[in-house]
Amino acid sequence: MMSDYLTISSRNLSRRKTRTFLTLLGILIAIGALVALVSLSNGLMHSVEEVFEQMGRDKIMVMPTLAGFVPIGEQFSSYEHDAIKRVPGVIDAAAMTFKIGLAEFGGETAFVYVSGVSTDSSMRVLEDMQNLVVEDGRNLISQDRFRAVVGCRYAQGRVFSREVKVRDTITVEGHRFKVAGILECIGSEQDDTTIMIPLDVSKEVLNVDKYFSVVAQASPAFEIDEVANEVEKRIRDIRGQKEGDQDFSVQTSDQLLETFNQTVGMISVLLVALSLVSIIVAGVVIMNTLYTNVLERRREIGVMKSIGAKNYHIALLFLTEALIISLAGGLLGLGLGFGVSKIVQVVANSYLGADILIVRLDLYLFSFAMLFSIGLGMFASFYPAMKAAKMHPVDAMRE
Repeated sequence: MMSDYLTISSRNLSRRKTRTFLTLLGILIAIGALVALVSLSNGLMHSVEEVFEQMGRDKIMVMPTLAGFVPIGEQFSSYEHDAIKRVPGVIDAAAMTFKIGLAEFGGETAFVYVSGVSTDSSMRVLEDMQNLVVEDGRNLISQDRFRAVVGCRYAQGRVFSREVKVRDTITVEGHRFKVAGILECIGSEQDDTTIMIPLDVSKEVLNVDKYFSVVAQASPAFEIDEVANEVEKRIRDIRGQKEGDQDFSVQTSDQLLETFNQTVGMISVLLVALSLVSIIVAGVVIMNTLYTNVLERRREIGVMKSIGAKNYHIALLFLTEALIISLAGGLLGLGLGFGVSKIVQVVANSYLGADILIVRLDLYLFSFAMLFSIGLGMFASFYPAMKAAKMHPVDAMRE
């Protein structure tokens, strides 16, 4: 019985190729947009969670209050850095200076990010936090002074037209540095165009006497949130600030991840809300197409009813047509959405120089997209199907 409905519905759809295609296109675009947006946002969240797992859940980031990327809070003194190191539960703490400086190489100049980093044992904390891996050469060591480690874009010729190599000399704010190592691509412009120099030297070169941030590592024997609270209290006490009025922030790795996920989540909700526009349009197109189809097939409906077809037979016929279109549109939409998200992944990772975005088609997304496509088709076709089912055979054949 059901095979008869499928056969008749398929023939009806094939006889009206243009209208069927336009209806199919509406569902395809709606599902494709939904799948692409959801898979991209999920891929981004998954990639970031992997980065945080590599970083470790034992890191505490201490930074001045920021307005955008500009620090408006007071930066940290050497005394405050030492105070953080003395907090019970802190294994080590790495300080970092940061400033945009003028770099020169091969007769070209560019304003770039310059970071002064600890070169003692605390360097390991910073390496874990920022996922710093030297791809060529070596990292900075405590004996280094005018040595530098540069981001991957220097080696790719994306900062200066000439590629920077290990043992080349690059000038930063009038001071000559020999390149000791080149970092693997991290995936952000700031990290991949940074020049890292020894912390003590950076104070002279960048003309700074305070640290932009401090990264602490908590002992597994202590509760990290309690250690973070104690770090915050120590800095507040030094500065004479009350709780809630401090001009700096203290966040654990988990808190940073939660903040990021909330931001991505809000963006995802906004994008999905925008994709609802195409979904509404698709629903209207399906309803309009099937309703027009009903009007054009009045005589056919009248003939079927006159030879014994019941109301539910007529309704089921039109609903079956909608089901076929919905299934086809859902599958094609899945392919389109996943294909678009994969293209975005390749382009983004190629531009960033690192596999930051990994897109996967999860089973739940596949199931949700197909159920949503079928639900959309059934909902939009319900009114036309009921309209066809309730037609009086005599009136239908008369027109």
